Amino acid sequence: MFSQIGELKMELTAQQQEKINNKQCLIFTDLDGTLLGHDAYDLGRVPEFLQHLKEINVPVIFNTSKTWAEVQELQKTLDYYFPCVVENGGGVHISAQSNWKPKALSEGENQSKIDENEKSVRDEINLIIDEIGTGFQFQRMRDWDAEQVSYHTSLSLENAMLANRRLYSEPLLWQDTDTNLVQFTQLVTEKGLRLVRGGRFCHVMKQHDKSVAMKKIISAYENDFGFKPLTIALGDNHNDKQMLENADIACVLTLPGRNRMEITHTSVYCPEQPAPEGWTESISFLFNF
Repeated sequence: MFSQIGELKMELTAQQQEKINNKQCLIFTDLDGTLLGHDAYDLGRVPEFLQHLKEINVPVIFNTSKTWAEVQELQKTLDYYFPCVVENGGGVHISAQSNWKPKALSEGENQSKIDENEKSVRDEINLIIDEIGTGFQFQRMRDWDAEQVSYHTSLSLENAMLANRRLYSEPLLWQDTDTNLVQFTQLVTEKGLRLVRGGRFCHVMKQHDKSVAMKKIISAYENDFGFKPLTIALGDNHNDKQMLENADIACVLTLPGRNRMEITHTSVYCPEQPAPEGWTESISFLFNF
């Protein structure tokens, strides 16, 4: 367990180092507050590091609460195309330009069909929120226009519109007490849904999380390449916890002045810097960039 910046570092085991030396690795990363700066969404030297990892055949899988529409724009900005996990495990998406198209997963040309089939999921979730939400104080992203989304996220108006194009979840801006959040979470659970806390919002969704989607991609990787990769996960918040705990190596970032999230793991690296520098610091430690 750990709580303060830089408190816990790690030494790689011989087996982990061998996997890294042989480039038999698969990286899963959160975006906001991990790969991207929390407030300005800045990238720092991340693009340079991503290209270097691509050159040595180590895929980086974006595993995020962002929407598929948002991730598509980020992929274009970075010129970096690999399978990605969106909306906290709600869907695995693969663009037509992807550098790896797992045989076991749907490919880019089928993606529009997947989107059409999933459009009702958000509506279904909101019907349940309508039913159980009376008496609690919160706002739904669904009810905001682009300017309101931009205000609450610091995104540009264009990116705010993309953030509201959700397929698998509904973000809530919680404005009530922590005690009432516990009560509301229990009601959500009784309806067969989940509530997870992210850096800005509480996300109501079906029974999925980042780790479930991660395991699907790991299985597809093993099927395509014939070996089990060393898995590395980077994250900073509660919705990343299961992803971090299910990876071989966890890199846990945090914001200055905030206690670092506690996870149960034996191989943990805690970068001293926040995102995006903490992301590149972690990759530098592992790969000697």
